Amino acid sequence: HRATLRLNYRKAFFGDYETKFTVFGSRNEGRPFSYTFSEQEMFFTGRFFNLDDDRQLLYMPQGANDPKVRFDPGFNQAAFFAFADIAGISRYAGNIVPRNAFNSAWWTKFDVRVSQELPGFNENHRASAFLVIENFGNFLNDDWGVMREASFPRTQGIVQASIDDATNQYVFEEFFEPGGQSIRQDASLWEIRVGVRYSF
Repeated sequence: HRATLRLNYRKAFFGDYETKFTVFGSRNEGRPFSYTFSEQEMFFTGRFFNLDDDRQLLYMPQGANDPKVRFDPGFNQAAFFAFADIAGISRYAGNIVPRNAFNSAWWTKFDVRVSQELPGFNENHRASAFLVIENFGNFLNDDWGVMREASFPRTQGIVQASIDDATNQYVFEEFFEPGGQSIRQDASLWEIRVGVRYSF
């Protein structure tokens, strides 16, 4: 989802030379991501699989007594279920958590442009100067206009687990609370551009 806003204001403050103010704003829903198991070794082995990637979708237990899951003694159930409630994973209890069921944070950004017409060296020439501030919110406050999102490949591995072939159960071995969404530096910084245009 994306909402945009564009505002223009024009006025000749100096004779016939127009001053123009433009504000462009956008609010974007964050990219989708998935909660997963923290490794692939429980499902796949072999040279065609990158075992460092968190690609296997998480199974969300119905509770501490879910027959499909066995919790190792060292597994922090209290922290896991508390995080699942906060993150909204609990609504998928008893099921595999769907792919891309969650979204990174919304991102709001405003750009400001001011341009001023100027006289040229000849009657038929026109000139203008402009100032552009991209991500104006971040220019005013370091906490505004910051894009945060789940890092590529858009997964959050939160449980190290294995499969018990004898009982056909997931064995939840360790819970990893995600460190949170990372900041996209290139999109989160403000930038100022100044220029002159001359038409003849």
